[in-house]
Amino acid sequence: MIDPNRMLRESLDRTERIQAELAAESGRVFERVSETGLCRVFVGLDGNLLDVVFYRTDVFGIEEPSAVSQEILVTIKAARAEAAAESSRIVERVLSTDGTG
Repeated sequence: MIDPNRMLRESLDRTERIQAELAAESGRVFERVSETGLCRVFVGLDGNLLDVVFYRTDVFGIEEPSAVSQEILVTIKAARAEAAAESSRIVERVLSTDGTG
């Protein structure tokens, strides 16, 4: 017979292990350079934007603001996708050591 309390404990234990692994990696930074080399963006493992560094000082004077915004947004999304993929790998690693992945 299935013990619901045991299942709950095991699930909570797995969740705690996943949270601990993610916390241990929380200082990781993912960076991406935009397609034209306009900027470099930095995001954390949680996907939060940490910084944007522009390689030109006249960005909005030469380029169309909407094009600049689009390039920055695409670059942020790419860095966030990399961070999300790494988060997934961390979760999978914990689950596979559990025998539940």
